[in-house]
Amino acid sequence: MIFINKQQTGYYRVNYDKQSWNQLINVLNSDQFEERIPVINRAQLVDDVANLARAGEVSYDVALSLMQYLKRETEYIPWSTAYNALLHLDWMFSASVEYGRFESYMRNLTSFTYRQVGLTGKLDHMSQLHRDKTLYLACYFGVPQCMSAANSVLETATLKESLDVPADLQSTVFCAFNKHKLSAGSAYEVALFYKYFLTPDKFQPLVDSFVTSLGCSRDAAMIQFYLTMVEMNVPGIPIPDALRSHILVSLIEGGPTARQAALQYVSSNFMSLSQLLPEQTIVSIFEAIGPSIISSQEYDMLEVTLNLHAESMVPSVAEAANRAVKEAEQSLSWIRKYSGTIAEWLVAQNYEGAPPDPSDNGASTTIVELSLLIGITVITHWSGL
Repeated sequence: MIFINKQQTGYYRVNYDKQSWNQLINVLNSDQFEERIPVINRAQLVDDVANLARAGEVSYDVALSLMQYLKRETEYIPWSTAYNALLHLDWMFSASVEYGRFESYMRNLTSFTYRQVGLTGKLDHMSQLHRDKTLYLACYFGVPQCMSAANSVLETATLKESLDVPADLQSTVFCAFNKHKLSAGSAYEVALFYKYFLTPDKFQPLVDSFVTSLGCSRDAAMIQFYLTMVEMNVPGIPIPDALRSHILVSLIEGGPTARQAALQYVSSNFMSLSQLLPEQTIVSIFEAIGPSIISSQEYDMLEVTLNLHAESMVPSVAEAANRAVKEAEQSLSWIRKYSGTIAEWLVAQNYEGAPPDPSDNGASTTIVELSLLIGITVITHWSGL
């Protein structure tokens, strides 16, 4: 077995023929992978194969086969090169009917390394970076132990006056709650917005972090509830323009359920949004839409928005909308080329796939409680005048 760019002494990518890639895959997936391939070369191989596959120079069945070895990798450097590549794949493949199989693939990859790093405990800087990335992937893709730990974090935080969740865990825990409807999350969500409505400055950072994770949600009813907040103009309810924009952009940049609901909302309410929000905010919404679209249905929704409202768009918004169309076309081209290969490989490897659990795990109750909370806040506001 011959390595090119051994110990990564040069700054260039290395492609191999199919036979050589298969030899490397066999070694990486053997019990001797740590002894036979140094850690820096393992990281190099992951980085090269992921980027070459993305560029169409290597088939995705090769890339996915090679990255399977990560299920036993404990070193930070190979995982650091894999992190963005795997999230890019997740993004581009998330609208596929076989997406559940990709989630299963990712749970298989992340379960062991999650058990190694754990959720808490003092670590050096490199190990902390490794933990942060590992926790996000493991909880995002539904590793049971990670979700249980995230649920415990929310339970503990709900009992605190500050509702504090450690900063390094916020993106992991909030996304896990929104994607998988952790049982402790609903009580935390209601408590967070109750306190935010009373003292917005104090709880704004936590609300911002929570809203960033809304795109992880697959709960259509909860997504619609937050979309109603975008245009809410009720005395005593502090929803600044920045928060309205943040909700929309987070949903647009999220998963298919969140994104499609947000795109439909923008299309149906474009005129009122244009009057409510600053011009630059509308531009930023279209800047988020362009790279986010990954299905023909979403692309059609963007075109409908343009066809309906092109004449009313100011020049900067029209330019952003047209750029969004071009960016979306590039993403759809990538998906047409490669998603079939990814799906076929996942099926051939017998990764199980299942649709998201349709049960709302308390979401309906949460919506009622949040709605009542808004009503009580309004009454309190008027009674205090």
